Parts: sequence; C-alpha cells; structure tokens
Amino acid sequence: MVWCPMITAQYAIVRHAVGRPVDAATRAGLLRYFQHARGPDGAWGLHLESSGYVFVTTLVYVALRLLGLGRDEAVVTDARRWLASRPSGVLAIPSWGKLWLALLGLYGWAGVNPCPPELFLLPRWLPFHPWRYYCHTRYIYLAAAYLYGARARVALGALTAELRDELYGASWPALDFAAHRHDVAASDLYVRPGGALRAASAGLRGFERLTPRRGRRRALDVCFDRILYEQRVTDYHALSPVNGLLNCLAIWSRDPNHPDLAPSLDGLEHWRWEDPAHGVRFTRRALERVGHGVRAARPRRGAGPGGAGRRRRASGLRIPPRCADDPRAAAVVGRGPRPDHRRLVLQRRCPPLAGERLHRRGGECAPGGGWTRRAGATGRRAIAPARLAAGRGVHPSPAECGRRLRDLRAPPRLCLARAPEPLGDVREVHDRALLR
Repeated sequence: MVWCPMITAQYAIVRHAVGRPVDAATRAGLLRYFQHARGPDGAWGLHLESSGYVFVTTLVYVALRLLGLGRDEAVVTDARRWLASRPSGVLAIPSWGKLWLALLGLYGWAGVNPCPPELFLLPRWLPFHPWRYYCHTRYIYLAAAYLYGARARVALGALTAELRDELYGASWPALDFAAHRHDVAASDLYVRPGGALRAASAGLRGFERLTPRRGRRRALDVCFDRILYEQRVTDYHALSPVNGLLNCLAIWSRDPNHPDLAPSLDGLEHWRWEDPAHGVRFTRRALERVGHGVRAARPRRGAGPGGAGRRRRASGLRIPPRCADDPRAAAVVGRGPRPDHRRLVLQRRCPPLAGERLHRRGGECAPGGGWTRRAGATGRRAIAPARLAAGRGVHPSPAECGRRLRDLRAPPRLCLARAPEPLGDVREVHDRALLR
C-alpha cells in the first residue's frame, strides 16, 4: 500500500476542526508516522519516495501545530524553513491547498479559484456537468463546491494568528492572495495552468457575481443532499478518504450536531492503518483495487477463456448491510471503498425504486420485453434481459416496473446481467441510477 501524508494530515485537521480531537494514543501514532514519512530536507511528499511538496508539507505543518507541537519543535522548525525557501512560499500552494487553508482562515478566499455549486443545477447533457467527471473527481468537487459556496470557516482561536505569521512571515492584511490565484509551486507543478483554464476561472468568477442568493442556496441544498446520500449508501466510508474528509467538513459546517456527522467520522476509521513501527496513517486500501480488478476481469457475457474462474471470484462479493436499510439506496447500491460495496446489485427489498430507475431510462420493461427469469437458473445467471419488442415508445409505469422486478424473486446477493441497448450492462445502470 502507498501511505499518503496528505490524507493523514487532513484527518488530523478535520478531527480538530469539528471539535472531536483524537485521543492520546492516536495523537502519538500520528506524530510517529509524520516523523517516519518526513524527508531528509524536513519536507513531506505524497508518499515516502516522493520529494517535498508545498501542498503536503503545509498541511502536515498545520496538522502538527493542531496536534499540540510548538513552533520551536525541531520537526516544525525544519518544515517552516523548507517552506520559506520555496519561491513565493505557501502563497503558491496549489488550488486544492488554497481551499483547505481558506477553510481554516489561513488563505484569503480571493485567491481561491471558483468551484461554484451551481454547476450541479445545469442540464446534465452539458459536457462540463460535474456528473460527467471521473468518479473521484466529481465527488471531491461535490464537497469542495459545497464548502466553497458556503464559504465555510473553521475557527482555530488564537492559533489562527500564530499560523498566519509562521506560514507567511508577513503581515496578514498586506498579503495579496488574488495575485497568486494561478500560482503553483514548482515542486508541485506537473502542467502549468494554460490560458483556457485561466479564462474559465475568470468566467466562473463573473458567473458568481451574477448568481442570485436564492440560486446559491438551492445549489448548496442539492450538493448537501447528495453528500448525505453518498455517506449513507457507502456505510459512511465514502468513495475514498479524500472526499470523505471533505464530506465531514461539509456536514459539520451545515450543522455541528448533525446526526450524520458522528458516523461519518467513525467511517473514516475504515481507511486507517496502525502498527508500532510507523504509527497511524490513512490511505486508500488495496482491497479497493482488487475490487476494481475483479469487476474489470468479469466477462460481460460469461464467455471466453477463464470466464468461469472470474465469475467465481466475482460471486464472492457481498451486499453491504447498510444498503438494505437506506430508503434511497433501493435498486442499485454499493459504491464504496470495499469490493463488496462496489458490486452492482438489484435489491429485491426495494423494487419500486428499482422500477422507477428502469422506467426512467426506458426500454427494459417495455411490452414484450423486460427482465425475465431463466428457468432453473440461480445467482447471477437467474436474471436475463429480454430484447425490446416493437412499440418501443410505450412503457409501463414505475410501479409496474417495480412489480415485475418484485415478481422475479431474485436472490439478494447478485443480480448482474447484460441489458439491452441503449442502456449498456447493469454496471452502467449503477452509475447512472445512483447519480439521478
């Protein structure tokens, strides 16, 4: 596994921000890991073999101070010296770091490139709609857009002034954050922001000035509902710890006493690893990659060499129990960090919503077609899609679709099959249905 100091630092920051600091044993483990992951120059990178990054080093620096280390501690002093030696210093932290620091009151919002939540209100057919992004990108953007749109702020008390002085070494009012909006430290830069990206950011800033407050409130509500949905259907583990941490901040900023906050914080422990040698750290688990591999290896029509073995590996994946109790996670659920959370299932417990999903896409329950049981078959071979009949434009109601699914009495473990065009296979139903 590749352990990432960035995620571990964000975990420490989030726990402090929401008023639920880590216990003494976890604190000692986090400090032990930061000492182990530190480079010879006193900086931190994305992994142990990485060179120092301004983004990661700044977040670790803030985390160390929030964990109680003084500014004169050796590990803190070395990190501050390394940051000061970078051109433009912390002011040139990448956009993601700018957002995190702005949430803590350590960077001006004027220097943060916009990520407006109103994009989620646009028609879904637009090519730049967030739901067209790669799954990790869109769920990070979802929480980031909510926090940006709400201008969420974490109060650090007296530590705010101390950190401002330590990170910048200059008077806070004199800092021109807007002038560094597009700056990226050379240590963190892979591709320099081009003219098109800068123009898009300028256009979004103009769009924000024209956005009415009512539209902003509606967009925030849409984003927050989706954040809660994502947390609940993944058993509060989230798609990854990266967006899970941002989701925790979003829930806390909405309501510090929100009932979903505590289980969301507990769900972060799913990504935790601890050992006496290297301490406590957080990362994406290797099992997630195993789940991706099994899913990719499974043949769509069950044919080809090795297909039986791949089917046996896929059939061992389970449905997360949490999904059975969530009223909105009805037809297609299970996109989380573990393989069993990432399997595609049609659950017999919630056929009405399953029927609604199929009905809204059209075709699957058309007269003469639909989902049928194969005689004598069980498991994933039990359900097979029938081809569409003539008269494609007439579809039964969602309730009728749900009734037909209910009558199938499909086993609750797996219900995977090839679906008729234009829907693609059931794996695509999962992504499309869950995003609606």
